[in-house]
Formats: sequence, structure tokens, C-alpha cells
Amino acid sequence: MREDIGRSIKRIRKSRDMDQQELAKYVGVNKSSICKIEQGTQLPSLITAINIANVLRCSLDDLCGRKFSRNSR
Repeated sequence: MREDIGRSIKRIRKSRDMDQQELAKYVGVNKSSICKIEQGTQLPSLITAINIANVLRCSLDDLCGRKFSRNSR
């Protein structure tokens, strides 16, 4: 799960042409925290995950790599 979140954050961050330092600044954490999250060695707190999603303009489901179809429940 950690790796999935980290990979998703990195993919979305890069698609927004943002580096780790910039994301860290807007989220309110240090660059090493973003690096550890993206590497899968640290899980973000819920507040940090929400802030990352807000900065990257995506949902928490996007960060977790979850995909839903209309028929799934």
C-alpha cells in the first residue's frame, strides 16, 4: 500500500510539472518527507495526504490508486 501511494503521488506530481521541493512547500512538510512517501518508506498522515491531494488537485482515491466503475460496490 505504501508503495502504491508513493508511486501515485510521484506520477501525479510529475504530470503537474512539480518537483518534490515545490510539493513539500505547498503541503507544509519538508522535502525529505515527500521523498520518503514517494519511496514507500513512510505513509503520510491523513492531514498530509489531504493536503497533497489538494495541492495536486486530485482525490484521495487517486493517491491510493483506487479505480471505481459505476457498477462496482
